[in-house]
Amino acid sequence: MIENNAENTEKINLRSFKIGLNNLQCLTLYNIDNLAKYMDIENEGFISLSDFINRVKLANILDDSFKRQTTKSNVKSDTMQSRTSKWSKTKH
Repeated sequence: MIENNAENTEKINLRSFKIGLNNLQCLTLYNIDNLAKYMDIENEGFISLSDFINRVKLANILDDSFKRQTTKSNVKSDTMQSRTSKWSKTKH
């Protein structure tokens, strides 16, 4: 996206933002449009690059945290299931 920000400013216009994301080929055009609308906080047609970077970092942190929590809960549920099945087998 820096390539599309010729003025090297803190803000980038929506068109350049969308072109930069499209060049990465990691999102569909629909998702790029939605992200651009979401990131245009002040509805002025510009996106703050530092705000975008901070939100990406936050999303990564939250994603990692979510993965750790779901892994822990899966281990707990597996342990509970094995205990329950052992108990049900001995009760018969």
